[in-house]
Amino acid sequence: MFARLTMIASGATQAARKGRFPTDEAPEPSAFDRAGAIASSLRRADRVWTSPALAARRTAE
Repeated sequence: MFARLTMIASGATQAARKGRFPTDEAPEPSAFDRAGAIASSLRRADRVWTSPALAARRTAE
């Protein structure tokens, strides 16, 4: 049996860029472009787990 684990960080947020403690905010618009570019090179996932944080959920979508 073969298993593959791919970990992807959530998209950058304004708070993270400014070095502040993050609030539950969506990723910056440019993060969606990067996530889309990465997604096209990944295999289809059988299962996806994500943090409950908004930035993580939106990046996973």
